[in-house]
Amino acid sequence: MDYVVLGCLCIDNIVNSDGVKRLQQFGGNCAFGAAGMHLWESGSIGVVSRMGYDFPREWISQLSKAGIDTEGVRKVDKRHMMFSGMLYDARGDRKELTFSEDPEAEGDDVIIGFPVMTPEMVTQAHEDFAPLATDIPSSYGDAEYIMIASRHYDRQLAYAKHFRAANPGCHIVMDLGQDYLHPSWKEKIKELFSLVDIVVPSEDEVKRLMGRDFDDMELAARLLCSEYGANNACVKVGRDGCIVYEKAKDLITHVGICKVDVKDPTGAGDSFCGGFTVGLKETGSYVEAAKYGAVSSSFIIENFGVEDSLKITRSQALERLKTFGG
Repeated sequence: MDYVVLGCLCIDNIVNSDGVKRLQQFGGNCAFGAAGMHLWESGSIGVVSRMGYDFPREWISQLSKAGIDTEGVRKVDKRHMMFSGMLYDARGDRKELTFSEDPEAEGDDVIIGFPVMTPEMVTQAHEDFAPLATDIPSSYGDAEYIMIASRHYDRQLAYAKHFRAANPGCHIVMDLGQDYLHPSWKEKIKELFSLVDIVVPSEDEVKRLMGRDFDDMELAARLLCSEYGANNACVKVGRDGCIVYEKAKDLITHVGICKVDVKDPTGAGDSFCGGFTVGLKETGSYVEAAKYGAVSSSFIIENFGVEDSLKITRSQALERLKTFGG
């Protein structure tokens, strides 16, 4: 196996910035990450996740038909509780409604039909549908490039330890999980970050860790390495692209975005990480990898859900990569 993606499969419910409403869309950071890899046609991809008895089987078939290995998707005999409800404003900023116990409290019938989940339900969904390291098939153990999607600390640490033991020389790209982004977790964060090659947080995630008033993302990228133990860092800053900090070179590089018509921003960060992982394999450069990530995310946000992105070809991706002179 060339690549492995670990994360969750999700049933997305979305209202985009134009007011277009889509319920029951195929999503989840595992699926978007794999889609961000797949469009490069760069090698074999395996996914590790969990699905409930009512999760649409045709969505898993879409991955399989695209050539993505789904042996690592474990079936759970429970209703699939990984839902999302996302409402985007005119700027494209997202308000997550999954946690609302009364979605009609928004005063707008546009969100009727969105899922309702209490904090207790969210916690249980994580326990049931975030994969364990023991869910990883033995056939994935020799994978060279690993993407760990956003998840809770215990899961991410177990994934990283598993692959470091199975293949010490593998390359691990990791998004961050919001539950542990607090200064009090500093020592635990150091242990986790030390196991991966590069951390890829969003600006919002950085602010959860360093404070809401912290706005110097170049400094943040450096601090993730010097204070929190990361080996390298790539901070996603939305419309401004990303900031790559290469620790060994003490080098900061800004990488922009591919400008496209945005239909649905959901999955942009996850597909960025997927493309980034492919770029790292193909080029060996963190900066060039970020360009691959930008291309992957640009295709994802042009449509709703995962399905259409699975039809993108490598030639289309390479043509768009030329935006960066690549």
